[in-house]
Amino acid sequence: MTDTGNARQLIADTLRRQARWRETKAAGHRHELRNQRWADAAEACAAYVETLPTSDQRIRTIAAAYYLTGPGQPETLHLGPEASEFTARCDLTPDLFLTELSRVVVDETVRDEDTLDQELYPDD
Repeated sequence: MTDTGNARQLIADTLRRQARWRETKAAGHRHELRNQRWADAAEACAAYVETLPTSDQRIRTIAAAYYLTGPGQPETLHLGPEASEFTARCDLTPDLFLTELSRVVVDETVRDEDTLDQELYPDD
């Protein structure tokens, strides 16, 4: 588990990487305005996340769902498929986006744990 200060930065970095990817798509598809809008919104969300105190419950919730790479490797935020898909919703205000993302992460984590329990203990 990582500390919430580091988690906050990992969330912001993840959003910024996605913003850069969208900017690249926007440059190749100038007629599709949604990519640049999304990139701008993702950058705004990343900047917002960086302003939050480490005690913010949403940051703590997302941090609890982190998977960290092995020793000596940089820490990376690995969102599940639903949370990754949700990050395309940067059209929300940054505050609402983070609130909803933490909810999606919790829902996805609970579902994954239930699925794992069913696979490990099918007769229970």
